[in-house]
Amino acid sequence: MYSRGGKKNKRYAETLQIPFIDADYDAEKWFERAKGLEFDPERGERCTMCFDMRMEVTALYAKENGYPVFTTTNATSRWKDIDQVNQSGIKAAQRYPEVQYWVYDWQTQGMTDRKYQISATERFYKQEYCGCAYSLRDSNLWRKEQGMGPIKIGNELSYFEDPEADAEEESQEVVDAFFKTANENFTAKADRKVYAHRVRTADGGGDVNNW
Repeated sequence: MYSRGGKKNKRYAETLQIPFIDADYDAEKWFERAKGLEFDPERGERCTMCFDMRMEVTALYAKENGYPVFTTTNATSRWKDIDQVNQSGIKAAQRYPEVQYWVYDWQTQGMTDRKYQISATERFYKQEYCGCAYSLRDSNLWRKEQGMGPIKIGNELSYFEDPEADAEEESQEVVDAFFKTANENFTAKADRKVYAHRVRTADGGGDVNNW
């Protein structure tokens, strides 16, 4: 999936005349750093480790190649905890005085709409889980509880095609429903351990759920 998505992103970058640099795919190192975190919930220590790993490589590349600022598209998804993502970027940038991490609110409605318009126009691959093997396992567990089929991988892939329908899949209502259903329906102890801490409370009150 990394290779498939990377090729599409590279072609899109070329249409915008933006250089595309692939400097961050080391599965062996990722699994080494993930040892002991296999059953961490999404937004837990494993996700922080994953963000740290990518940001560290990006910050180093920026420093070695004269880029004063870097940021990430990881913070565009409402399934992600934007604060968790940004903290990894800030921490990585602090290693190099000449490099800064750009903190920006990518989760506004306008940015979300634009993201899905571009994704549908370019027919980008729709990855229906975070991307790691453990996220795939947990996501398929939830889908099974909901009577849904497993996530399509390999040659059976999903693509962005309809901006409005795609955006609905990431609406706050859908995200909230995911966590509410997960909390109510996962009865096995192991399942509850995986999902128990996926809900965070917003500073302004009420539940805000990110994955």
